[in-house]
Amino acid sequence: MKLKLLLLSGLLYLSSLSYSQTIPNCTFGSVSFTQSGAGLTKTCTANTTLWGSLSYTWKYNGTTVGSGATQNFTYSTTGPNMVCLNVVKISWDSLRMAWDTCQLNYCDTLTHSTTPPPPPSGPCTGKSLTVSHTTSGASATFTANHPGYSSSNISWYNGSTFLGNGTTYTSSFAAGTHIICAKAFLSIYDSSGLTIDSCIHNFCDTVYITSGGPCSSFIVDAG
Repeated sequence: MKLKLLLLSGLLYLSSLSYSQTIPNCTFGSVSFTQSGAGLTKTCTANTTLWGSLSYTWKYNGTTVGSGATQNFTYSTTGPNMVCLNVVKISWDSLRMAWDTCQLNYCDTLTHSTTPPPPPSGPCTGKSLTVSHTTSGASATFTANHPGYSSSNISWYNGSTFLGNGTTYTSSFAAGTHIICAKAFLSIYDSSGLTIDSCIHNFCDTVYITSGGPCSSFIVDAG
């Protein structure tokens, strides 16, 4: 603080006064808010490190909508959903003989989570395809698990070569890599016999034979 005094005609005058003060409760103050509530109705609750008598102002997309430590909002599915909180603390500074104002702001968007609707019902609803296998020497038996399909809907392929139909496929393999795929296909017909829809699933395994002959060993990797 700098103080200059002038004595004029027996009177004491204050010619200049400069003063700066850091307001602790504002310098170290913080403000935020939390959100709660199900559905489109959200309750925002202020959190601040300021103490004493505080005033709160809430804005929604730039428009003042309320005051107080909590405020309810309705989430807009078309947006925007920007919420801003202004917190003000006014305190008396006895040194300066003046009021000090501490003002903090915090903005955030409203959050909203929904449970996605179930997929629409279609020709593949309730249908799936997986393949398991057993081995014996150089021979492997592949078994299709195909809920929603009949065994006649299952076809087997080695690469692009058709191997047969049915729930299982068994074969011996020479040394090398072989790709065995199961394909489930179902056509849906109308009353006149015309195809109106279809469903298809594929599942492939890669078979690698390490050597040929009766003592061959191999690895089957799920694909």
